Amino acid sequence: MQTFAQLLTTTETSEQRLALLEVFVRVCKAVGELHSSGVVHAALAPSLLSLNKDKIDILAADASSDEHTAYRAPEQLREETADARADLYSLGVVLY
Repeated sequence: MQTFAQLLTTTETSEQRLALLEVFVRVCKAVGELHSSGVVHAALAPSLLSLNKDKIDILAADASSDEHTAYRAPEQLREETADARADLYSLGVVLY
C-alpha cells in the first residue's frame, strides 16, 4: 500500500507522471462516489489517499491536526461549512 504523497515523490519520467495522472483520475472517481452518497471528506490531502492495486482508500484526517491546512478550501479556513466544492478545491491543490 502506498499513499499519493509517496507516489508524488517518486515520479521523475513522463511515463511515471502519466501513470500518476491516471491514479489521480481514479482518486477523483472515488471522491465522486463519496459525494454521490452525500459524504463530504473536507480534509483531502495526498497523505490521506491510500492506493492499492485495485482500489483507493480515502483515509480520515485527524481533526486536531493542522497538517493538511494547505489543501483546505478558503471557506474551510474561514471556518465555514464545507460542501463537495471544498473537496474539489482540495483535489485541485493535490494535482497542482
